[in-house]
Amino acid sequence: MKTLNPALGNTFMFLTVLFSVFAAFFIETPFLIMGMDPADIDDTLINGLFPLIGLFLPFLAFMAMTKRPLKEVAPIKPISFANVALILGMALFLQPAALFVSELSSVFFGNDVSETISGFVVKQPFHIVVITSCLFPAVFEELLTRGAVLSCYRNVGVKKAAVINGLFFGILHMNPEQFFYAFMYGVAFTYFVYYTRSIVASFLAHFSINFSQVALVSYSYKLLPQEDIDSYINPTTPGEGLSLLFPSFVIAVFSMLAFSVLFYIFANYNKRKNAEDDITGDFAPIDRSPQRTFTWSFFALVAVFIIFTLFNLFS
Repeated sequence: MKTLNPALGNTFMFLTVLFSVFAAFFIETPFLIMGMDPADIDDTLINGLFPLIGLFLPFLAFMAMTKRPLKEVAPIKPISFANVALILGMALFLQPAALFVSELSSVFFGNDVSETISGFVVKQPFHIVVITSCLFPAVFEELLTRGAVLSCYRNVGVKKAAVINGLFFGILHMNPEQFFYAFMYGVAFTYFVYYTRSIVASFLAHFSINFSQVALVSYSYKLLPQEDIDSYINPTTPGEGLSLLFPSFVIAVFSMLAFSVLFYIFANYNKRKNAEDDITGDFAPIDRSPQRTFTWSFFALVAVFIIFTLFNLFS
């Protein structure tokens, strides 16, 4: 068995990001060779293939390389009804804050992602969108980040592990507009797994957030005029975009207060529960030997993201 440590996690994430970038290119290439216009390529096929090839294959490679059991890398244990309710509540209250962060970053980086997702949701049957845009990302991104990568950080303090995992989760999206709110989600999801000792917690939070956003977009297009939706996704002027920030900020502040209350209840409930179940330490027995977290692959990964972002901004 290969030793799990931050250096391995960093290298694995660096190689996974490189692989996923090339995977996205190679998935579309056969269709382009056949002379198809990129706009005509089936979004459902692309959205379905990418998580399987770009995310799940690296996870399987990690499992084969480390020879660790699944229950150690990604513990899939049932969680209590109380935890389900608390996680769903926290996921709900995280979203207004994420929306504010997204709106703020879109002022500088644009909002192409929302436009692409909205177009996909409108064109495809709802159940197909739920599978490809809600279920697949929730399962495969969580196995990769809160499974493989986080398993390498179990002997690091949870605060550092959560921040680095959030950073990696943001980078995995390879989009500056998505990076900041993905970072926030990544930190929260790490704590959900930490306290429940189960990746089911982050599966649940991730899926519920994706599903609520897809449902909101789907029903917005049915209930609201097209011009109102277009002006929200792509404001015509910087001033129009900035005018949306203040009400979003106010809502985000109150939602984060509610999230903090639920998180306090969640953390204390699980501390008591873990003590009663005689669960001690981190996810696994703690190795007190020094753990290097900032390795060459860590900095290489950050550099790749910065270069990729700059290239997209100025190309």
